[in-house]
Amino acid sequence: MFPIPPPALVFPSANNENTPFKFNLLSLTPADEQKKFVLKPIFKDLEKNLKSNSSVDGPIETHYNIPWKVRLYRDARYLNIYLDCCKSSESENWAIDVQVNGKVISTNGDKQYLPNRAHFARGNNFIYYGNLDWVDIRNYVISGEFRCEISVEILKIAGIRADLRAFDDDEAKELSDVTLVVGNKKFYVIKMYLASHSTYFKSLLLGNFSESGKSEIELKEIDASDLQNFLELIYGEPVIDDETIDGILKLADMYDSKTAIRQCEKFLLNESKKPLKAKFTAAVQYRMEHLKTTCMSEMKTIEDLRSIVPEGNVQFDHDVWKELYMKLLALKI
Repeated sequence: MFPIPPPALVFPSANNENTPFKFNLLSLTPADEQKKFVLKPIFKDLEKNLKSNSSVDGPIETHYNIPWKVRLYRDARYLNIYLDCCKSSESENWAIDVQVNGKVISTNGDKQYLPNRAHFARGNNFIYYGNLDWVDIRNYVISGEFRCEISVEILKIAGIRADLRAFDDDEAKELSDVTLVVGNKKFYVIKMYLASHSTYFKSLLLGNFSESGKSEIELKEIDASDLQNFLELIYGEPVIDDETIDGILKLADMYDSKTAIRQCEKFLLNESKKPLKAKFTAAVQYRMEHLKTTCMSEMKTIEDLRSIVPEGNVQFDHDVWKELYMKLLALKI
């Protein structure tokens, strides 16, 4: 076993009385399939830049819709290794149960650490994993770089919607012929498949635009999580719910994906718990005629009609206002 870190760095477990939010591990939902990933951060010039009682962070990587990073902390004697789950502390209650394995790359043979089962939760979002004696640090620096590998398997999860499909794993990279880039996240996809579900991408990737010859295309002014959900949908995953649908509809409209619009309309008609106003506004904004007709039929009273009117009339065009006026007259008769 590796040495215990300094007391100041030990955080209470998720079931400790002093932890703000407690979770029973047995109440977590087991992962429905294997969810594994490996973090391989590289830290340069560690001896020169990492002073005593200071820390340095590796890059944040998102896996299964959850951000992670490796963090190094140097105390008076040890270089301590931490695994951080970077989910916002302001998020709703959440918890993750993981199995962690790791090693530090060395010129004298890699240093392996024992498997460690760990629990993350709101208020308890990082774990101590292992350490090295600082006097031996040069044995672990190769060409000025300190390298470690932390393998993580998600065993149980609660309060977090994990990705249903990975667009950045080895299989996706092997099959891909174009990469979509949103911020620091990359999506490895297939041109023909994407083009078959979106006239925007058909023109962009297969048309006469300069992007058609590029291996990477940056998409701006969108959220990476919305693109993840949009891609999951057109790849056949059951991703639509009342939380994801707004972002999916935005991209489906932006990229002219009739398949995605149709699936969203089906969900709003048959499964959504959104209020009438939200459904009607979406129907008008994204031209979902079947949904709009259904919403109109559900307006049984003048109060129902009043409830769907937006703050200003800029959201509805003249034809929609005409329909609403005719509905008002019908209700008054």
